Amino acid sequence: MRLESRLTPFLHAYKVKGLHQFLSDYKHIIIEIAHMDRDHGEDGVYNVPICIEADKADWTTELHEIHERLVDKFYIWEKSEYIPPSDFGAYVQEEGKCSNVWHNHIEDNSSIVTVCYIDPPKEGGEISFMFKGEVESFAPQEDMIYIFPSWALHRPEPHKGKTRVSINWGKYSQSKVINKVTGDIW
Repeated sequence: MRLESRLTPFLHAYKVKGLHQFLSDYKHIIIEIAHMDRDHGEDGVYNVPICIEADKADWTTELHEIHERLVDKFYIWEKSEYIPPSDFGAYVQEEGKCSNVWHNHIEDNSSIVTVCYIDPPKEGGEISFMFKGEVESFAPQEDMIYIFPSWALHRPEPHKGKTRVSINWGKYSQSKVINKVTGDIW
């Protein structure tokens, strides 16, 4: 599914049936880790590293495989043996809170960024992207994985309701990334 907007060449959305139900079983674990690890959070917003190798949990392995298949199916990218693939990170955001900082993922050694949501908020919680000085936002949906280039400036917006959890993942490519379907080049 393509999001039709000025961001279309840079933001792609893919439906993964059953993804939300699968991830819902692990939301409480991620929130527990976030609340225990105060070094990674402040005032209702937490960035939680989820190391696949250290965790060895079936759900992280399965989620890694889902992401890997999706990226390999839709993108041409050159894997590097020198830079290890990134593990997951979770962003936990309590009601009414958000980091509200424009950022990208260039310093994470990523070329391709993916994100999916557990219990996306019904009110607020959009992701805003800035491109050529203009801001455009969209509301994340269940069962969707969003993929965009690491250089895309974005930020989460405040929300109402349940704790919002997004799971982020990055891959490094030695060459420009090309979408196999659209031909979009990052």
